[in-house]
Amino acid sequence: MSTTEGWVDVMYQMIDSVDIDMQPIENNNIFWSLFSMIFVFFGNFLILDLFTGVVVSTFNKEKEILGKNFLLTENQKKWLEQKKICMKIKPKILIPKVYSPCR
Repeated sequence: MSTTEGWVDVMYQMIDSVDIDMQPIENNNIFWSLFSMIFVFFGNFLILDLFTGVVVSTFNKEKEILGKNFLLTENQKKWLEQKKICMKIKPKILIPKVYSPCR
């Protein structure tokens, strides 16, 4: 139910439930709908969001510990370093000197 997949069907079965080994009665206990909505709210929106936050936070901590490019192979890291060096190089523009008698 906390993943919100098919929770409405489960809620209807909870509302119609009577007792163990008893036939369901339609709309027997309507308060189960309130319980279901509260459970979905707390289970999905709060608990799953907290779980996602912990996973993302742990990933970011590990990324800081291992470095920015920890998913790259050694050859890929070397290639990135070469690209960074190439980006820093400023080429000199040579303007050819014109030697002419008119000037």
